[in-house]
Amino acid sequence: MAFSSPRLIRHAYDPKLVIMMVLFSYNVSSDQCDECLVKYSKLFDNLVVFDNHLWSRSAPHQQFCFRLCLLDTECFSFQFNSNTNICRGHASTFTSPHLVNTSTETGNKLYLTCKGENLVGATCRSDTDCVAMGTVCLLGICKCRSNFSTDTWSCDSNYLGCYRDYPTRVLPHPYFRNDMTPEVCIAYCTTQGYRLAATQAGSQCFCGNSIPADQSRYDENNCGRLCAGDVAQICGGSWFMSVYSTGHS
Repeated sequence: MAFSSPRLIRHAYDPKLVIMMVLFSYNVSSDQCDECLVKYSKLFDNLVVFDNHLWSRSAPHQQFCFRLCLLDTECFSFQFNSNTNICRGHASTFTSPHLVNTSTETGNKLYLTCKGENLVGATCRSDTDCVAMGTVCLLGICKCRSNFSTDTWSCDSNYLGCYRDYPTRVLPHPYFRNDMTPEVCIAYCTTQGYRLAATQAGSQCFCGNSIPADQSRYDENNCGRLCAGDVAQICGGSWFMSVYSTGHS
């Protein structure tokens, strides 16, 4: 289906009115979105996705929902329920319902916009396919090396890199848990008053205040162990640490 171009508005208008004029300035001739701009993901039929949810709004039809997402720079995928006319925007794309939090909702369908290609949640073959800052290709999907922040709708910026560890320990204070994640490690080291937190070997956490000046970052391929508490995240490697800043000065 071809869309006509939005009208050019030359006068000063209420911003809400401008948005509504843009939304309705396309020709709508069917209930299907333009396949050149979005990709329908049948795997998510009759499911509502909770992860990275931006907003929920009423929409009269699928194309209107698509345009709401298109106008939001942080929206990379959307869901539309044809039974309830509810449109949901998300700050990432999605690959499999088994990797995110979902619930059953009859009539719901998921669409991925072209804006989300190579960003969080997109399919990939190598790290170079993942262009968003702080992302890595893990099991064929672009994922945040650290947590996905709902404050900035992007990967957390407190990740410092992959560093080598030694038997003498670069960061001396250990903390082990069977449900380890970067968030668990960072929270613990923060409460202990340390500047740095590092996950390692899937279930280990180490706290400290500095990394020796002669230590340099290693290739991210060395830090590829899945976290014991969340297989969607990375927790260092064998004698390699995924290091984070806790924010302590």
